[in-house]
Amino acid sequence: MVSYGVEAPVKKLVRTANIAAVFAVLLAGSPSRAADLTWDPNGGASGAGGSGTWDTTTPSWNGGTAIWNNATPDNAIFGGAAGTVSLSVPITVQNLTFNVGGYTITGGNLTLGGTNPTITTTGTNSAIINSAIAGTAGLVKSGTGTLVLTGTNTYTGGTTISAGTLQLGNGGTSGSIVGNVTDNGTLAVNNSSVLVLPGVISGSGGVTQIGRGTTVVTGANTYTGGTTISAGRLQLGNGGTTGSIVGDVADN
Repeated sequence: MVSYGVEAPVKKLVRTANIAAVFAVLLAGSPSRAADLTWDPNGGASGAGGSGTWDTTTPSWNGGTAIWNNATPDNAIFGGAAGTVSLSVPITVQNLTFNVGGYTITGGNLTLGGTNPTITTTGTNSAIINSAIAGTAGLVKSGTGTLVLTGTNTYTGGTTISAGTLQLGNGGTSGSIVGNVTDNGTLAVNNSSVLVLPGVISGSGGVTQIGRGTTVVTGANTYTGGTTISAGRLQLGNGGTTGSIVGDVADN
């Protein structure tokens, strides 16, 4: 009787320990969910926005209560008062949303993580990203506003313009991208020198050359929204590779 009285609790203990171990393994293997963090570098009310430094140690988010987590990665939301956001360390982010115009992201390196990383500019708002963008999951441009890229971007996985305008360059600094572009909005180029677009541009959107420089397209492009040359030059091919476009061209 003593033997049974001791053995039963021991077996129960072993079973409990095994269950706890299984839960620990499951929890360890479960990825953390990205959090939606609102930019508030001055510690004011949530959504106040403004200029500041984006790092991984300062509580610059959600009214000064949250610190950026590269490991998740989190989603960055910019609103309130526009300003310049300076990256002091490499930052990894999944989605960025600009709810007001006038924000500029500058400095450091910005890596797009997660699945289908998306940058949204709402309404008629525009945002500028000077930082070089890296990553392997591509970039989706969403929202009816304008996103301006001026960095030498190396992200792979392609670019999708689901709405609005994706602009390469600001008239002085030429932004660049690699890979194919699915253009269902507007791809605008505002360059002052020579920019080569080596990928294939497809989709229902159009391409607009607005800079005084030269844009060289070398892919067999199939986009159907037309081509507008407002300034500068659009060059098809580079002497070795022949580029092509379809549809109407408005050469101003």
